[in-house]
Amino acid sequence: MMLAFPVENDEGPESRIAMHFGRAGYFAFVNISGDKLLNFEVKQNPHVEHEVGDLPKFVKENGADTIVAYGMGPNAVNFFKSYGVKVVTGANGKVKDVAAAIMKGSLAVDDNWKEHGDFEHRD
Repeated sequence: MMLAFPVENDEGPESRIAMHFGRAGYFAFVNISGDKLLNFEVKQNPHVEHEVGDLPKFVKENGADTIVAYGMGPNAVNFFKSYGVKVVTGANGKVKDVAAAIMKGSLAVDDNWKEHGDFEHRD
């Protein structure tokens, strides 16, 4: 499974998930299988100034089948779904910790993430 995480900066596995995926400076791509981390790569966001749909397309083109983010607008969610990419929102913390929780099946998310930012604008 290839996971994509919008992250604030490139600190490798220590990178923290960005509060809003559309404003992330980087994306971490983590390939996992069962309880094994197979590959980890951080890429600079080539669409900092983006049009609607650019970021979901970028994530899909990099092989991700799941996007793990804190907050995300409804348009982005719909684009991801149209690409067949599963959307997980409310995830927070360091990529290595969130990926480990996903591998263990114990990821806890903030179900109230929409209350902590403006996620209704178009990304």
